[in-house]
Amino acid sequence: RGGRGRGRGTSVAPTESAEGIPILRGQDMHDRTAGTAEFFSDKSWKTAGASPPVVEAAKKVGFSRPSHVQAEAYKELLSGSQHAIIADRAGSGKTLAYLLPMLQTLRDMEAKSEP
Repeated sequence: RGGRGRGRGTSVAPTESAEGIPILRGQDMHDRTAGTAEFFSDKSWKTAGASPPVVEAAKKVGFSRPSHVQAEAYKELLSGSQHAIIADRAGSGKTLAYLLPMLQTLRDMEAKSEP
C-alpha cells in the first residue's frame, strides 16, 4: 500500500518546476539501508558551500557532515535563486537544508552592513 512518500515508481523526477523553480532532491532513500553512514553525504560542509562559522556551528551541535539533501541543496540556495523546492522523505534534513544557507546569507549581509 502506498501513501505519501512511499511510491516505488521508476519515473525520472523533474529537476525544475513548470515555473522554472529548481527542485532539489536527496538520494533515493529507498535504495539505502537505515545506517547513519548512508544518511550523511560524502561531502564536507565546506565542500557543500558552508562558511567557516556555519561549519563550526554545525559541528558544535553534532553535525559533522551534511545529509545528502543538505549537501545537494546548499550551493544552489546560496547561488541567489529566489525559489527552490527541496524534496526528500521525512527526517532527511530538509529543514536545515533551507535554514543553514539562509542563516549564512543573513550573517554575510549583516557583516557587510557593519561599519
